[in-house]
Amino acid sequence: MAGALYIRLLNALAMTKRFGLSIGQKAIAAYRLVTHQNPLSAEGYLKFLDLVCGIGIAITFFFKLAQSGWQRGANLGLIILLLTIALKYAASRISVKQELEIGRSLYPPRRIPDDLKFKDRLWITIQVIAFMILYMAIGLLADHILAVSAIMTAIALNDYITRSKIHAGIARTFSDSRYDPSPSEQDYDVIQERRGVARWYLFQLPQLMKEAGCVIGCVAALGIGLYGYFNKIDIYAIAYITLIGTLLINELITLWWRFQRYQRLKQIDDQKTNRAGGAH
Repeated sequence: MAGALYIRLLNALAMTKRFGLSIGQKAIAAYRLVTHQNPLSAEGYLKFLDLVCGIGIAITFFFKLAQSGWQRGANLGLIILLLTIALKYAASRISVKQELEIGRSLYPPRRIPDDLKFKDRLWITIQVIAFMILYMAIGLLADHILAVSAIMTAIALNDYITRSKIHAGIARTFSDSRYDPSPSEQDYDVIQERRGVARWYLFQLPQLMKEAGCVIGCVAALGIGLYGYFNKIDIYAIAYITLIGTLLINELITLWWRFQRYQRLKQIDDQKTNRAGGAH
């Protein structure tokens, strides 16, 4: 009897495993149908994580804004701060998608770098979950400027580190002959021109200085809040203004640079189209 029970248990476990695998496969198929993205690829996996993160943050911010709107005498600084951070997050997500598209165009189609292995995926998943938790915490604690400025300092510092890694990664692949386009390959000139735009955007603009300025502004807001807290002085409005101003200035500069990058890349694409039209 014990042997029969053991065999039944093994069969039950096997069926559970097959059932779970079937659910997972159906979920992936449904996701691909709705989004036209493959979550098993490196780029698709990043976009899947981005979607999950965005949904969680949007829900948290929406309820916090709704709650603030319902309250009489709601903190105006809180509402403006939430909207500013929401816009910053949305702009950063758009930037990620843009840079994924731009990144592919900087290399020959069959020699696009893909360093996103399984261990990297696990680490990136942990980072994205931590990132989502931080932004959700901002939504929940937006009426506590000390907590928000501390979290934004951590996020700004992470942005600085991430930007540094992006610069190093692009510089490494651009200096690696394995990823260089061959003059005999299609779109050789276009790839070289787009690389020129990438070099200008990443290495000639003061990207790291801008990110460092954002860190300093967030630290300043935190310092003002702490000074008011320990000295029993109500200067939290100044802390809100400092943090909001820092984030807005940082985003306005970033958007202007992205617009300039867009114009330069569009000019290259237009020239490519004109050359193709002339060839016909």
